[in-house]
Amino acid sequence: MSVLLMAQAWQVKLANASRKLVLVKLADNANDEGFCWPSYNYLAEQCEMDRRTVMRHVDDLILTGFLIKKHRKGGIHFNKSNMFQLTINQGDISSLTAKKEALKLAKKAEREQDEKIAPSDNLTLGEVVAEDHPPSVTGSPDLVILTTRPSVTGSPRTIIEPSIEPSIEPSIEPSVKKRAKKPKYIQAIFDLYPAHRRGGTSSQLWKIWQKENLKDCDAENILIWLESASVSDPQWATYANGQFVKGLTKFIREKHWRTPIPVAQKQQSMNQPANFHSGDTRWSEDLGVL
Repeated sequence: MSVLLMAQAWQVKLANASRKLVLVKLADNANDEGFCWPSYNYLAEQCEMDRRTVMRHVDDLILTGFLIKKHRKGGIHFNKSNMFQLTINQGDISSLTAKKEALKLAKKAEREQDEKIAPSDNLTLGEVVAEDHPPSVTGSPDLVILTTRPSVTGSPRTIIEPSIEPSIEPSIEPSVKKRAKKPKYIQAIFDLYPAHRRGGTSSQLWKIWQKENLKDCDAENILIWLESASVSDPQWATYANGQFVKGLTKFIREKHWRTPIPVAQKQQSMNQPANFHSGDTRWSEDLGVL
């Protein structure tokens, strides 16, 4: 039971005691994230009302935003069950009447539309029926004529006349794959990275990004990392954490933004030129060419 959701359920005004009882019972079964899995039969038994009434109140709570219902499959036979999520703070009971009326009008319009396109079952022998078909090459619709002619025995026989225009199968063009457009954050990452370690263009960076299958969230983390690094250590662009800064290609492929932010260090090598005869070969790391 979630104490917070129980408190919210008791305080909310729903203009119907039975509806509020159903909401309180759902909150009683929910965890702290608002999820619960009670059946309609269980709710009906606990609230002392019939199953149809419980279902109607649940639909009202969903319609007004107090509840979200999802279907899930589980068990050996993959039986379908309901999962509810309480969103009491997002609910608005004052909109119930208007939403019910809108739902009723939408169902009525859908029913009328289905009646319009339903085929007629009242055709009798002797009638001439013309059915519209997709336009032919010449622009005139094909017509299929149903007529009746007497047979030798005198009983009517239905004959289907050939269509006026020969049917031509439309040519199906192969689907053309749309090339993914380079997002704006690729250029932002390219511009924010140290200029002397980029080594190429933002278009080349986009190709590497796609090859590594990176997402939008990775771009957000990279931008945060780069901005934080420049604030934490002003020298990080050339000598971060005692090492030469990586080239942009290696930075992306090694997912270097997941490592700790560089911290400013006072080292002699930061104030003096590198001693190429000291045995320190860190200067020979990747030059950052894409």
